[in-house]
Amino acid sequence: MISPVLRNGLAILAGLVSGSVLNMALVVIGPMLVPPPPGVDMSDMESLATSMHLFGPQHFVFPFLAHALGTLAGATTAFLLAGRNQAYRPEKARFPNSLLNQLSRIHQPTCPVKIILFVVCCYR
Repeated sequence: MISPVLRNGLAILAGLVSGSVLNMALVVIGPMLVPPPPGVDMSDMESLATSMHLFGPQHFVFPFLAHALGTLAGATTAFLLAGRNQAYRPEKARFPNSLLNQLSRIHQPTCPVKIILFVVCCYR
């Protein structure tokens, strides 16, 4: 059995790799499907800066998709491989109630920390 810390670390690493691979694949494939304007050298920064006005919205679709889908793929991979991939349930995460439930485990009936946090969380 693999420890949860190691499993989560490997899940993050796998997510980073899968997101990076998809990102680079889309960045490389993008100019093949939507070629740059004529006369633009994409490897020269001067040429790119002087001819930036020639680029249309279609030239920015693949860089946007590369970053968005790469992030989504990496996060999904890490989520699926992580040790405890339970879905987020907002009804379980209400901050004041959750905090007060945790603080109620303190066995001092008039704990000043509990009273202060209750006032700050509920009456702000």
